Amino acid sequence: KSAYKVGRADAQRTRCLAGAQGGSSCVATGVWKGLWKLRCPSKIKHFMWRLIHDSHPLRCNLIRRGMKIDTRCLVCNQMSEDGGHLFF
Repeated sequence: KSAYKVGRADAQRTRCLAGAQGGSSCVATGVWKGLWKLRCPSKIKHFMWRLIHDSHPLRCNLIRRGMKIDTRCLVCNQMSEDGGHLFF
């Protein structure tokens, strides 16, 4: 059991150093526990989890998943619609 934990920790550390994107492996476990323990509606927790993992159905993510659509934002019609542009 302890060897498995050591191997898993090493694999997570390697992924973080290699530049893994959007994975929970690079975020401290305490952050996830804190997120799920928040006293707010579950839909807010789920939204935050999806935001951190970049899994909202935004135009840039849909393109990455193989859809052939225009990535320009529907509001400003200038920038590519991604999480940073849309939510912030």
